[in-house]
Amino acid sequence: MTWKTYPYHYQGFDATLQRINQKKAELDTFRPIPPIVVKSIKDSLTYEWTYNSNRIEGNTLTLQETQLILQEGIIIKGKNLREHFEAVNHHDAIGFVEELAQTTQLLSNKIALDVHALVLQKIE
Repeated sequence: MTWKTYPYHYQGFDATLQRINQKKAELDTFRPIPPIVVKSIKDSLTYEWTYNSNRIEGNTLTLQETQLILQEGIIIKGKNLREHFEAVNHHDAIGFVEELAQTTQLLSNKIALDVHALVLQKIE
């Protein structure tokens, strides 16, 4: 079976792949990206990822509140402590996964459970 006969292949796949390659080539023209810009992008994506992931689970923190909790470590009035811990825990889990990505360690059940434990620490 080739990728073109794979059941999930769709008609627009080639065009999408070509668009991705063009965007990648365009991005490469800006390299090297200054470290401060990379950090800013990474931080922004981490805040949004944490906010959106927790929001799906019913967390009522706004994106700005999530960012304040993670940047400043403050407690938001009117929000329960569980919501604060959900944001901090998710952020810690992202950091753990990023550290793992820098190693050659293979993904295992233990690692998945460690990430899960980080997400739930101080909550359950």
